[in-house]
Amino acid sequence: MSKITKEDIDWDNFPAFVAGSSEPKVLSEEEKDWIVENHNNEEEMLKNDPTIIKGTEDEQRARMLRNVRNDLLSQSDWTQQPDVAEETRTKWQPYRQALRDLPTHENWPNLEESDLPTKPE
Repeated sequence: MSKITKEDIDWDNFPAFVAGSSEPKVLSEEEKDWIVENHNNEEEMLKNDPTIIKGTEDEQRARMLRNVRNDLLSQSDWTQQPDVAEETRTKWQPYRQALRDLPTHENWPNLEESDLPTKPE
């Protein structure tokens, strides 16, 4: 989608139907202005919407994998706290480093499940 002006639309072939009527309605200038304004407002909102994933398929997959990786790191943050036994901290460190290294994996961003590090028991 891109921004439009009123002149960009062929209003003669722009059917606007009213509920309960089978005939298209002729739009007033105010209604045409409203349609154009709302289209452009929606365009602006979509452009700035952080929930819409943009980019190539690989870029989208990489972003998704980074989010998963970050979540797995967050879930294991507790293992590195000073009040956790040294044995536990040491056991989890290679897993956490492997998560951080995922973006450098040779298959990135097309990882297989076998490419993911195994969580310690």
